[in-house]
This record gives sequence, C-alpha cells and structure tokens, in this order.
Amino acid sequence: LQPESPLVHLNLGGLHTQLGQYEQAEGFLIKARRLAPRQPAIRRRLGELFLKTNRPDSAGAEFATALKIAPWVRIHTPLHF
Repeated sequence: LQPESPLVHLNLGGLHTQLGQYEQAEGFLIKARRLAPRQPAIRRRLGELFLKTNRPDSAGAEFATALKIAPWVRIHTPLHF
C-alpha cells in the first residue's frame, strides 16, 4: 500500500462512500485532494459525497473546480476504477 498515493485515497474514499461510511470517506477524499489538488476525479468524487451528505454548496464548489481543471471531463457520468 502506498500511503501517499492520491489514487489509493480516492479509491478508499469511494469504497467507504458505497458502504455509507461517509465520515471515513470524507477523510480519505480530503487527503486525496490535498495530495493531488488538480485531479478532477478527486474533486468530482468529493462533490458526489457532499451531495450525499446534504452539502450542495460544497458539492458545487468541487464540481466547479473539476470543470476549471478539466473542462472536457463529464461530471454527470459515474466514476469507474
């Protein structure tokens, strides 16, 4: 396991989100964002988590940042890793 890999934290955040463990998911996703702030997939996954936890303003900020970083990335399609 690579503890400083943004992909590891992104995937663990996604797994915890799927399990409904939102607090744990957020910790992993925040760490992933800190490690790779210009990675749109991380911003998008964090935005999806914020929507699930009723924080639309935070979600919108993450989606907007993802679009600024990579305007060609489709925000509304599911992520698959």
